[in-house]
Amino acid sequence: MTTVKINPKRLAALRARKGLSQKQLASKVGVDKGTVSRWERGETTRVRDEKLGLLCKVLHTTTAELSSDSPLSERSPDRETGSREQVNLMMDIACRNALGLVAMRYGVTRQQIVEIAPLLFFIAAERSLIDRREKLDRLRESVDRAIGEAADHLQNHLRGTQNWHDEELLEQEDASFAARDLFANQVGPWTDDRARSNPFARFLTNLLAETGLNPLVPISWEVGEGPTYRIGFEEVSKLVGGDSSACASVLSGKVALTDMPTDVRRGSSAVRAQWVNDQAGIEDRELKEFLETLDLQSFTLNLVETGGDDHGL
Repeated sequence: MTTVKINPKRLAALRARKGLSQKQLASKVGVDKGTVSRWERGETTRVRDEKLGLLCKVLHTTTAELSSDSPLSERSPDRETGSREQVNLMMDIACRNALGLVAMRYGVTRQQIVEIAPLLFFIAAERSLIDRREKLDRLRESVDRAIGEAADHLQNHLRGTQNWHDEELLEQEDASFAARDLFANQVGPWTDDRARSNPFARFLTNLLAETGLNPLVPISWEVGEGPTYRIGFEEVSKLVGGDSSACASVLSGKVALTDMPTDVRRGSSAVRAQWVNDQAGIEDRELKEFLETLDLQSFTLNLVETGGDDHGL
């Protein structure tokens, strides 16, 4: 089986330019997220021909570009950058769309939003930790009051070794504050839905609800992944004339607003909605065609035989 050596840094840069997460690229190429991660870390530098072809198609690139030993240029070397340098951020399509919609809502530039993002994150993170500490303090005060109402012969038992696991959990929460553990990874046990139930995601969901705007879906944020949220419904609705399918395609990141041609953008809302729906249809057809090319029976058999190890992909 023929394989081709790729440049990990070029792969990561090209993926970032398309606004795809590792998980999204993996889905389009037909591998798992761990495989893409190993490719980009250089742990697996050789890729099978068929996977390389899919990578080139999804990233709109060539084998030569993916295989080049030189780093992918981010800007022309003679370009004056001034005090602001170009930063190559990995941002999925839904996030890029949200960035544009928020800029549209408040009449600011995308750059202004990005430049204020560290400060806003700092404020939200610290406020989230303060909120958790206040809740923990109130919980302990409530427990003390409740135990104080119990008969004397019960109080020692209520505070005794029978409840050691409860106090241990509260101590874990204390340690989590000290470590600025936003997602409470040091506190357990956890439910399966930790992406939505971790304290930072819940705090941001509540904060968004306080604006009076419909958040559409709760914010989901798994540690190690990017956040999932839906904002900008009013703006995208105006853009596409209230077409529900087009709105959903933009907010979910199926279609990138930055790909919209200038003549379409200057057209009517109906023209813009039609373009978005057409692009979404192309995405759906390409995914369907890709799935039809997979030999799922052989793929499943290979997973059984290898124990799910796809390092050779």
